[in-house]
Amino acid sequence: MCAGLLVVSIVSESRNAIWLAAVPFLFFVQCFQRVEVLGATARRTGLRAVELDLSTARVKAPGRPWWIELFFLGRCLELRDADGRGLLLESWLWSKSTREAIVAAVRAFERAPSDGPSDGPGEAPHS
Repeated sequence: MCAGLLVVSIVSESRNAIWLAAVPFLFFVQCFQRVEVLGATARRTGLRAVELDLSTARVKAPGRPWWIELFFLGRCLELRDADGRGLLLESWLWSKSTREAIVAAVRAFERAPSDGPSDGPGEAPHS
């Protein structure tokens, strides 16, 4: 479809069909994204690549069913880390199990005790 619209654009010497050719191409490329969770880092490769620090990430938007996201522009699952990097996981593109696994990883870091220095029992805080 993309190639056909590109040929129409070249033959007709009009740039209008190029925009129509780009839409299915971008959709096609978006379908080949991957998400990898390695320790405290989630990395999405593909059209919108991002690397997110799960230890500081928070759920900014919980997401909606796929048909609301796709047809009614509903908010998808959005995670943000302390550096402001965001990871969007659309329910029509990512499986429910993938989205739930990443949210579970974020929640696990939220519940984990901090690794910072702690005062032992009976010690006063340092000033």
